[in-house]
Amino acid sequence: MNDQVTEKNLSAGVEEACPVSGGIMPEMEAAQPLMMPEVSPNLGKMPQTNHPYAGVAKQYIYAIGQIRPQFPTESVKREVTRLSSSLRGVTPDDNVLFSVLSQARNAALAREICWVLQIDGCVDSYILQARSPIELTEIIGYTEADYPKKRKHVLVIGVRGPVASPKMCNDLQLPILFCNQVTPFTEEDFVQYVSGKTKVDEKIVAATFSQLLAFTDNAGNTDVHRAINYVILKYDAVYKMAKAMLQDSNNPYTLAKVWGRPANAQGNRSIVEIIFTYEDRYLGDEAHWYCRVDVSDQFPFLVTPLARFYPGP
Repeated sequence: MNDQVTEKNLSAGVEEACPVSGGIMPEMEAAQPLMMPEVSPNLGKMPQTNHPYAGVAKQYIYAIGQIRPQFPTESVKREVTRLSSSLRGVTPDDNVLFSVLSQARNAALAREICWVLQIDGCVDSYILQARSPIELTEIIGYTEADYPKKRKHVLVIGVRGPVASPKMCNDLQLPILFCNQVTPFTEEDFVQYVSGKTKVDEKIVAATFSQLLAFTDNAGNTDVHRAINYVILKYDAVYKMAKAMLQDSNNPYTLAKVWGRPANAQGNRSIVEIIFTYEDRYLGDEAHWYCRVDVSDQFPFLVTPLARFYPGP
């Protein structure tokens, strides 16, 4: 590959990191919490003491997936059915659950439902535990139907807790994920946002996003997986690089592999290197780029922007 062309493309702005914020996109951060009835200030919060996770080193989760509701008991299911009956024929069937649970008077019922985080749309991975009405509002908001239909995802950041007891969620025994941040988003909105910010064609952004999710399908529970998921959603230079490599004036390169490893120099922080391998479509030659991400705490952040990576012998 012509390194001169690629370095030139990189200098056009690839090294700029995407600003880290509370959500995926600024315009998606204005979701308002439910107007909650008067309840105990400790409702839904993980106790500060005597908790099964207290005193144990925290395992942070940074996961991308989908949410599905599951009724923990027959009584909860019947209550939702009763409340839904008056909406049948008035509200589209795929929006009835949202219409019921988004009402403030049904907040307690919404807390009773088991909210399951799925990875890759089919693998049940965690039972979500909202820490406050804010996270619960976002979880309920995920169930709202889009017209026309859009591909939904959610970013969940939090702490892994113990495995749920059989009684908690109708025999579904999964790790509990105490949510500190829940950010639903659609693939279409994310692609439009990144494309508008980076000036990369939407088709390239969409293809790169899909490739990254397929290559890195994970539960967001290891340092490497958390770093990769962070880069996918928060570091838009990845999409600039995809464009630069694809539009190389000599030979187009496409993303072939994404992997990670602990950085050699750690100090007292946990640093992960994320390596991107691109392959020449015609000759099969490979080019490698990498960045470093600090995953020491709950919220990862970029340490070193994209640069050339040269594999050892």
